[in-house]
Amino acid sequence: MAIPQVRSSSFPAWDAPVPLRGREPQRSPTQEYPVSHSTVLVMFVSTALLLSQPGLAGRKKEKASGAEFLRVPESAQALVNPYDGKPDAIRAGRKLFQRHCASCHGKDAKGRDDAPSLRSPDIREAAPGALMWFMKNGDLKNGMPAWSKLPDQQLWQMVSFLKSLE
Repeated sequence: MAIPQVRSSSFPAWDAPVPLRGREPQRSPTQEYPVSHSTVLVMFVSTALLLSQPGLAGRKKEKASGAEFLRVPESAQALVNPYDGKPDAIRAGRKLFQRHCASCHGKDAKGRDDAPSLRSPDIREAAPGALMWFMKNGDLKNGMPAWSKLPDQQLWQMVSFLKSLE
């Protein structure tokens, strides 16, 4: 059986296939891509070093504190909730909370695992604009996703719901 000779201008001459005499030997699946022992050792050591770094080996994050609101711009803190105290907005905000937030913060908003309680004094005392900005922009470093794809109306409704919690 003849081995076809494939040459391309993209391959240098030294990379051209070398024909074998006689029949081509059968390869097992593990021989298809031979890897040297030193390559395996380097890959193993590299993986061990990466996993030894803080944060990569499954280190549990601490719950977020109220300090996240310190980085909210003053212009956002000055925003006023157009739905403040409106019962319909609070009901809508509760539904949105259950859909988007309860999986992390709990159905009762008391927090779970790494997500803080939203019934804390930090939330009650935060400016409505700061809460809106924080939900919209998130804090990925602490596990809070950005909800920027939700319309502002829905974000304000969730702010109304959070402010109604005791």
